[in-house]
Amino acid sequence: ADFSTMSKDEVQSWFDTNKINGKLTEEYSSSIAKGSFINQSSTTNTVIHQGDKITVTYSLGKEPTTEEKNALKKAESYSNTMHMSKQGIYKQLTSSVEGFTKEAAQYAIDNIDIDWNANALAKAKSYQQTMSMSKQGIYNQLISSVEEFTKEQAQYAIDNIDIDWNANAFLYYTRTFEKKHNLNVSI
Repeated sequence: ADFSTMSKDEVQSWFDTNKINGKLTEEYSSSIAKGSFINQSSTTNTVIHQGDKITVTYSLGKEPTTEEKNALKKAESYSNTMHMSKQGIYKQLTSSVEGFTKEAAQYAIDNIDIDWNANALAKAKSYQQTMSMSKQGIYNQLISSVEEFTKEQAQYAIDNIDIDWNANAFLYYTRTFEKKHNLNVSI
C-alpha cells in the first residue's frame, strides 16, 4: 500500500474497509506543508494483511514559536469565556493590550478549533439575557464593529436562539419603564 497520495480521511477509510490496525499520527515538519503526508511504517507497495499494524504520519506544519503558541492559548481563552468573533479575537490579540504580532495573531486564528456559529449564538444569548434586545437589535449588534461576526454567523444565531420574542419585548419595555420612573418592579 502507498498512502503518500491519500488524505488522512482516505487512509482512515482504507484502514476501516480493509480491517487494518492503522494509526494516524501528526508531527511538526519545517519542510513538509501542514496536512501533507510525511511517512508510513510499511514499505510502499508492500502487501498488507488484515490485523497488520501500520502508522501513517502527516505534517502539522512548521512548529509554532512560543509567541504563536501563547497567542493561540489567549485566542482560545477569549473564545471560550467571551464568545468573541474571529475578527474580534484577531483585533484583541494585536491590540496594545495584548501586543501580539500580526503573524502570531494570524497563526492563532488559523489554528484555533472553534465553531464561530456557536460563538455568535452564545453572544446572542448573552445580549438577550442581559439586555432583552430585539431580534433585529441582536443581529445588528453581532455584525457591528463591536462584535464583528459575519452576517451568516449572526443569522445563524438569530435562527437558532430559543427566545419568545414577545415576552422578550415585554421584559425590555418593563425594564425601560422601571428605569425611566425609578421603579423597582419584580416580574
